[in-house]
Amino acid sequence: MRGAPLGPALAVALALPVAAEEPGPDDPGASAYAAFCATCHGALAMGAGPTAPLLTVPVPDLTTLAARSGGTFPLARVLAQIEGRDPLLAHGAPMPIYGGAFDRGGRVTVETAAGPVETPRAARDIARWLEARQRSPQ
Repeated sequence: MRGAPLGPALAVALALPVAAEEPGPDDPGASAYAAFCATCHGALAMGAGPTAPLLTVPVPDLTTLAARSGGTFPLARVLAQIEGRDPLLAHGAPMPIYGGAFDRGGRVTVETAAGPVETPRAARDIARWLEARQRSPQ
């Protein structure tokens, strides 16, 4: 049996983009992101963290990494930047604010388009959390 057709208001509501959720404590990637990244990149990873105005370089919107990389999330590059193997001026090399905090959770092997990468579990969790939040730039 077919259901009733959608009313115009419901159809419009379903077509609207869903707002990203703030990190929750049940997701290890969300927890690690909130602890290590949100201060600069913001709770929703859009570059609007509380310390962003204090920085001398613009804080990028991390929800558009895939869009800025030809439509594919650059997992290997993101892992390298989080971990400090591909240093960013703003992060330092490796990210000095985190020290050995990432290694406390152990290391894992992640399959990427560039091949397998060994990385701290927290870096993998943050990268996967970010990958799930990719959107088209506005």
